[in-house]
Amino acid sequence: MNIDDNADHRWANTLLDRAVGTEPELGFRAEDVLARARRQVARRRAALTGALTATAVLGTGLLVGHGGSPPSGVEAGNGGSTVPSPVAPSSAAPTTVYGVEGPLVLDAHGRALTAKLADAHLIPPGVKESTDKYYGGEPLVFYKLINGQNVNSYVAQATLTDSHGAGHLVVQLLKYQRGINCVAVENPQACRVQTLPDGSRITVLRYTPEPSPGEPTIQWIVELVRPDGTAVDAMSGNWSMDGDKNTGGIDHATGAEPPLNDDALVRLVQLPGLTL
Repeated sequence: MNIDDNADHRWANTLLDRAVGTEPELGFRAEDVLARARRQVARRRAALTGALTATAVLGTGLLVGHGGSPPSGVEAGNGGSTVPSPVAPSSAAPTTVYGVEGPLVLDAHGRALTAKLADAHLIPPGVKESTDKYYGGEPLVFYKLINGQNVNSYVAQATLTDSHGAGHLVVQLLKYQRGINCVAVENPQACRVQTLPDGSRITVLRYTPEPSPGEPTIQWIVELVRPDGTAVDAMSGNWSMDGDKNTGGIDHATGAEPPLNDDALVRLVQLPGLTL
């Protein structure tokens, strides 16, 4: 895919604070993710055991959140709730899980989205999909956010492990997104934008978070924003989300590169049927 480089990069204090500016607060926000990542690196530097600073995945965890418990009748397991297999019939009753952003639902549309993602076969051969310890839930299953400003959006996420180590993938279907502004991105290795014939915009960002010991941390973010403002975001980084609640889920980088590259993520966000 031929996407022209945007040469006018400028360092900023947050990855997308200025990019989204006056955008309404969403359930999954890149600036919140970066803030959490920076808090994490400060803690680890203070302890002289820093292992990672990273643009953590966007999304909500499937932990039992807010120090509370799910209502009776709703399952909650080790780091998350047990949910039906991704191949469960679309007619199955919705399943509710609880996370740090509140309740999430696996419904018929989420199951259909899950099937579309699986049918695309974008995960490379030999890569193992698993539930990350922080977020929980089934890997790469789309859950619906049912409260907050990002209500009715969907998110799927997983830890992906290959011979080089563990990384992560997050896919979000958002009801409103203004889009990444390359000029406002901090520490980009590359940021490219293309407008498609239908008026949609694809932004491809390769981001290197603050230096940390061990493997360099790398994040690909690909975002498709449609003319109506709805968006598909896909993010892959070379660290897992197997940390605990105190670290915001962030674990150390293990592979040299994210498990999915920019080409795979560009194909992913353009899959037919990935709509709200």
